[in-house]
Amino acid sequence: MSELLAGVAGGEAPLDPLSALEQVLDSGDFQRAVQAEQFGDALGQAVGVLLGSAESLDTLEQLAGWVPLVAKKLAPAEVAEVRTALDALEAISGNLTRESPTREELQHLRVDMQAVSMRVEQVKGRLQAAWSLRVREEFEPSGKLAKALLRLPGQAELARRMAQTAQAGLALEPRFPVQAAREEFERRRAERQAQEGELAGVGTDADRVRFLIRVAEEKATLAELTPDLQKWLAEQNVLGLFKLRMD
Repeated sequence: MSELLAGVAGGEAPLDPLSALEQVLDSGDFQRAVQAEQFGDALGQAVGVLLGSAESLDTLEQLAGWVPLVAKKLAPAEVAEVRTALDALEAISGNLTRESPTREELQHLRVDMQAVSMRVEQVKGRLQAAWSLRVREEFEPSGKLAKALLRLPGQAELARRMAQTAQAGLALEPRFPVQAAREEFERRRAERQAQEGELAGVGTDADRVRFLIRVAEEKATLAELTPDLQKWLAEQNVLGLFKLRMD
């Protein structure tokens, strides 16, 4: 406890702010009573801020698990913002473990906690945007590929499974920041990669996959239709499915 309360207690074991206030009031020492009351108010405010900020701190701890997954989708300025919030939390944690805080330190703690609560919301927004980008980049191409594969002979069953995986993966976007969404993301990504491996096993290499995705997006051009691609499409008996159009 602070020197103020030790002095109020007459050198005995430190008292809590309420007991100290009662003692100085009984002794008629008004000035010390005012000081003790101010300290008690500061302590009460600090506790109130800590209780009110508990949800923000829990949220920040929860968000920390998302950083490895989405960090590459953050701009340098966004990474710096996340680090600032984490540094602030570390500093405040040190203040919380300090013994015998003064009234001024408690007041600073209240201000710091309010700042951290604001930063937590900023970090959450940054990570959520990065998560959305990561999910779309991971599963939108496979969904478009599945649409193109439906037109190829013998690929309907694989295309159906790829479409289901892509749909389930994209459905994870609004589930941020639930931890189960991260686990489901990893499972769906492994599922997608296995399906692409199946596709490669039937002779569909990376260039052909990219071309089919471009076709599904209606962005493919004649310049992309290489002799190898034309030969492969002819072997699949699907050349007649492609139509020319000039924008």
